[in-house]
Amino acid sequence: MQNLFDAFEPASKSDWNAFVANDPRSAALLEKLDWQLGDLSMPAYATDEDLLAPSETQVNWVLPESWCIAACAPEDAPTTFYETALADGADGFWMHALSTTYPTNLPAKHLHLYGDACTGEAGLAYLNALHETPAMISVVSDPATDEAFLKANMAQLIAHSPCRTITLPVSPALPDPVASLVKTLQAIHTCIDIFKAGGYSTDETLRTMALVYQPSTSFYLELAMMRAMRLLISKLVAGTIGGDIDLPFMAYINTSDDPDQLLKQTTIAMGAVLGGCSTICIVPGDTYAQHLAQNTQLILKHESHLHRVTDPAAGSYYVEMLSGKLANAAWNASNFAKPNGGQDHA
Repeated sequence: MQNLFDAFEPASKSDWNAFVANDPRSAALLEKLDWQLGDLSMPAYATDEDLLAPSETQVNWVLPESWCIAACAPEDAPTTFYETALADGADGFWMHALSTTYPTNLPAKHLHLYGDACTGEAGLAYLNALHETPAMISVVSDPATDEAFLKANMAQLIAHSPCRTITLPVSPALPDPVASLVKTLQAIHTCIDIFKAGGYSTDETLRTMALVYQPSTSFYLELAMMRAMRLLISKLVAGTIGGDIDLPFMAYINTSDDPDQLLKQTTIAMGAVLGGCSTICIVPGDTYAQHLAQNTQLILKHESHLHRVTDPAAGSYYVEMLSGKLANAAWNASNFAKPNGGQDHA
């Protein structure tokens, strides 16, 4: 049997473009598939010629072996809610308030608290009262406006590591992915500078932080956003860390008001997994939707086996091309990029 690679010899991108240009049907189709996002031109396909140089994509990042399925806990949920969710396959919980009904004898390593009620002194006091250190509590969400609190309490925040006490919200890719990336990168830069002035290293600072992402249904774009963010952060801290970067992504998915929520939450969750999120919480619309929200992730994990491959999107020409375009555009748009391509050495 003839090998397909022998029957169809590889063509360069320029040869392929020339062929398409001379074929009216192909040209018309590609014109519809090509899309423009701000100043970025996104072609319908990519080849190895579109990839960044290996030196530009070298990322030493701690990627999760699997992800935490976080059940969204209603405010003051009964104790049985937490026990049932764990029995049904959840790994932990995502709360928006400092619950008085959370059973403190449950393992709290997968407890995520996020929202205004968790910030500042109240969040810090709640954290100190827990028997075990949770995975995340949003004590600080904006280092620029909370700078005084950060400076006054940075020793406590460092001491609670690896609990992520500084949670930086990442805006969805649409309508402007470059602006979203730049804003997040600037927030990370601000945190590193504040802790550096207090005598702490970049490694120590990153171990207090998490990125909380609310992705949209734009599957490939959101996936590429997370990969681009890793490229940018690696470039930002180049030469200032002692090992791999440990900065987790937490995905918070809310399609509860959408009539097509089951399809959309599955698509968004899959993109979050492929992008490298370490925790995913799907917000349910009602009591039964809580069951569906949890089962969506159980199917992705135990039937699709997405947790068995580390960084499964790596090597996809289109995803790599899109990630590189976003990362380059955001880096060039940032106002703190230095000639050496990263921060000053600590």
